[in-house]
Amino acid sequence: MKLFNALNKQWCNMALKFDNIAFACFSVPFIVDRLTKYFVMTKLWSSQTINQFFNIYVTHNQGIAWGLGHQLDETYVYFLTLLIVSALLYFIWYTTSIAHHQGMLRSCMFIIAGGISNLCDRLWYGSVIDFIQLHAGDWYFPVFNAADVSITVGAFFLIYFALFDEA
Repeated sequence: MKLFNALNKQWCNMALKFDNIAFACFSVPFIVDRLTKYFVMTKLWSSQTINQFFNIYVTHNQGIAWGLGHQLDETYVYFLTLLIVSALLYFIWYTTSIAHHQGMLRSCMFIIAGGISNLCDRLWYGSVIDFIQLHAGDWYFPVFNAADVSITVGAFFLIYFALFDEA
C-alpha cells in the first residue's frame, strides 16, 4: 500500500508539471490510433489500394515494429508483452525525472501514447493491428499503424533533445 501511495503521489506531482501541449502529445496520437483501428476492425475501412503509393492492408502482428517477430510462438509473445509493459512503465517513470524539460517530456508522451495503444491491441486482440502499407513499384515498406508513427516521432525527438538540446 505504501508503494501505491508513493507512486500515486509521484504521478500527481508529475501531472501538475504537464502542460496542455504535453497532454495533446499523448491524447491526439492515442485517439487517432484507436479511431483508425476501430475503422479497420469494424470494416469501415477494408483492405484496398488507395493510390500508387498507399494501401490499406490489414494485418495482425504478434511481433514488434515493422513485423519483426510476427511468427513468434505463444511463450515468446507473453515474454514480449511483459517486456513491452516494462518499457512503458520505464518511460512513464522517466517522465517524472524529465518533467522540467518540456521537449523531452512531450517526446515521451508520443512514445507512451503509441505504446499503450499497441498494448491495448495485444490485450484485446492478441496481436497489434497494422494497416498502413506504403510502396513504390515492387518495393513495399512493412505494414504499420498510427501508434507506430507516434512511437517513431517520439523516439526521434527524444534522441534529438538528448543529443542537441541543452535546456
